[in-house]
Amino acid sequence: MTYVLTFENGAGYGTFVDALPSDSEWITMGQEFVADPPARIVNHDTGTNLLS
Repeated sequence: MTYVLTFENGAGYGTFVDALPSDSEWITMGQEFVADPPARIVNHDTGTNLLS
């Protein structure tokens, strides 16, 4: 399983991250993943300006 999140700028990323703790859908998905993981995490990266 691979997923990529892209944001127009740092402010957009910050808005997204700041909203996660109170987003009921995100919390529910996290609980489902903990109960029955769809995959095993083998790598996690965060990068900025990768294509510029």
